[in-house]
Amino acid sequence: MKLLHIITNLERGGAQKVLYDLICGLDKKEYEHHIIYFRHGPYVEKFKKLGIPIYGVRGLFTLYDPFFFFFFYMLIKKIDPNAIHSLLWAANVFSRVVAWLLKIPIATVYHNNVFQDGVLRVFLDTTMQTFFGSTVVAVSDEIKNGLQQRNKKNVPAVEIIANGIDIYNVMQRAKKENNVYEQRINDAGLGEWLKNIMYQFKFSQNNCFKQNSNFIIGSVGRFVPIKNYPLLIESFSIVLQTCNKVRLVLVGSGVEEQKLRMLVMEKGIADKVTFVVGQSAYGYYPFFDCFVQSSDKEGISIALLEAMSLAITSIVTDKDNKHMVIENKKNGLLVEAGNAQRLAQALLKIIQNENLKRKYGLAGQQTVLKNFSSQRMIKNYHTLFKKLTESIY
Repeated sequence: MKLLHIITNLERGGAQKVLYDLICGLDKKEYEHHIIYFRHGPYVEKFKKLGIPIYGVRGLFTLYDPFFFFFFYMLIKKIDPNAIHSLLWAANVFSRVVAWLLKIPIATVYHNNVFQDGVLRVFLDTTMQTFFGSTVVAVSDEIKNGLQQRNKKNVPAVEIIANGIDIYNVMQRAKKENNVYEQRINDAGLGEWLKNIMYQFKFSQNNCFKQNSNFIIGSVGRFVPIKNYPLLIESFSIVLQTCNKVRLVLVGSGVEEQKLRMLVMEKGIADKVTFVVGQSAYGYYPFFDCFVQSSDKEGISIALLEAMSLAITSIVTDKDNKHMVIENKKNGLLVEAGNAQRLAQALLKIIQNENLKRKYGLAGQQTVLKNFSSQRMIKNYHTLFKKLTESIY
């Protein structure tokens, strides 16, 4: 099967990681992969190393000028795929039109809640889906509900394929990128094969943010408004009023980096916050005592799954106070979105109770093992792609 993947950008992010794992995991004898992207990023080189044909498309004068669509159309016509798999907003919008014109079956995948895209984007996406159609896939129940709420007159059928991670690979990369560790005795009833690769990491006392047994709060993600890092910084500053031996580590990059650095300086906590920019997160997960996701709404975060797979206790904020991965007080904590005091209270609860921290960490690890493996995700996408191609015959 010649499968064309179309993605808006190849920057560091969850959708890009899912695409990479998917291409690596699908049977190489059965699939011939091609990739089209609109904006460059670190994943371009990663895909090139896999030997995948990869094409960047932009307009003659600006990214999305009138020439863009002509180049985009002609390239897809030349590739002549059996099916298209598109990810992220711009890729979904443009791919639907070309797929309809060339009569190619397409699956459009949503990794974020549509209402985060703004009124104009939601209108355009809804219009394109109504007129041109596609098989619609969401990575979580929350995203599925958002898709169906936006278009109540023509409610699309939405299939859910949850994101997944290669747990073994996460552990091996964390081990490789952080070479100080010891064997973990895992009492969670896991198979022997996994017990042998579970690690409890110990940290150098010379590390800039792990001195004097500090409790480390960590977060991984793009520095963009959707992630709401100002909320996490505000909550962290509240925590410091009660407990001084706490540090915050933010791993990522993005347009809000300088704004966040200024906020940290204004609050007088710059010596207690570390920004790790443009680096892989794997070597830093082992330093975290707690992982926090402070977005109002989000799909199934790959960073969250990776942290949970390493038995790192996780706290997630959500507008609706429900989540597809975290069950409140069972495998982590759910906190009302936008409430800095509540988030600070949740952090203090974990900081002050080692047994609770361990309990949530192990329970979260079990959740990922059972429900969010990359093998399960790849199997579901394989079934989807087979259905797409069979539907045209």
